[in-house]
Amino acid sequence: MYLHTLGATLVEDRLYFVSCDFNALFCMDLKEKRIEYKTYFAAYAKYRRELYAKQILFKNRIYFIPRTCNKIAIYDIETEKTTYIEIGEKREDTIRDAFIEGNYLWMLYSRYPGNIFKVNLLTNKYEVINIDWNTIFEKIDCTEQIMSDVDIGGAKAKQVGKYWWMIASKHGYILNYDWKRNKIRVHSLPYFKDKMIAGDIQEKVWIMARNENKVLEYDFENRAEKWLQIQEISQIPGDITGIIEQDDYIFFIKCKGMVVMSKKTHEARLFRFSSDRNVNSYAIYDEKMILLPAQGKGLAVFRFSDSMIEEYTFEWEEKLTNESFKRYF
Repeated sequence: MYLHTLGATLVEDRLYFVSCDFNALFCMDLKEKRIEYKTYFAAYAKYRRELYAKQILFKNRIYFIPRTCNKIAIYDIETEKTTYIEIGEKREDTIRDAFIEGNYLWMLYSRYPGNIFKVNLLTNKYEVINIDWNTIFEKIDCTEQIMSDVDIGGAKAKQVGKYWWMIASKHGYILNYDWKRNKIRVHSLPYFKDKMIAGDIQEKVWIMARNENKVLEYDFENRAEKWLQIQEISQIPGDITGIIEQDDYIFFIKCKGMVVMSKKTHEARLFRFSSDRNVNSYAIYDEKMILLPAQGKGLAVFRFSDSMIEEYTFEWEEKLTNESFKRYF
């Protein structure tokens, strides 16, 4: 049975991940390359899909951030028990981005008009911080219509440093929001209006436009733009599904392969996957990047030492016989 996931947590030699096809938590032993079923989230029916995506490790506990539900799941690695924090009524959108600062878990809804959830990890109590969007509109001369297209989380934006980054894909805006001071800064990139498809944000912003080989390296502190032409990207059909910046490399990922570019030399190499996959998340282990599939039959592993790709079947050995179906589902 092939497995797909929307997120994973690396704990020493073990990779914990949730199936996005049904309600189950798995653990992969990276040394033995063996997958083990751990549990399911008992607060929900066993057939539920895409319950959780982003995962955060804190003091030997994994916090699963809601995607299609209204409960944070907390899995204790030592006791293998799960507890929950309910965060109010379920909304139509999801909480895609979250991070931990001190003893608090911060979460933001994926679309305007989102509010911030601040969870005390010592007491499991939370408070809702309302963002003053009207004041933000006035300061940046931005209409509510533009903000309605803001996408937060996933591959398009995330929390870096003291900012939450938001990308208004259809309108060519990048916004960084200082949640502590409730201030926002807007970066206008009109070239990307109606065609921004993927990006990643670390020390700089890396953005691509639909059906193009041009990549923008944007220095947001100095508002400086540098364009790179990467011909190898057009050799793999389809749109870019994600851009990942890691160490000295930029990964431009498609379903059928990826291009790996050196940030220092801008030299690019093309890698094709043996089967289609939609890489949704990754983990760094033993000088390797493990690319986890949301679709497809296997995972790809990029070795930093020699810039080579390994591929493994992301398959659970348990056969879904009638007996095992009763046991797990």
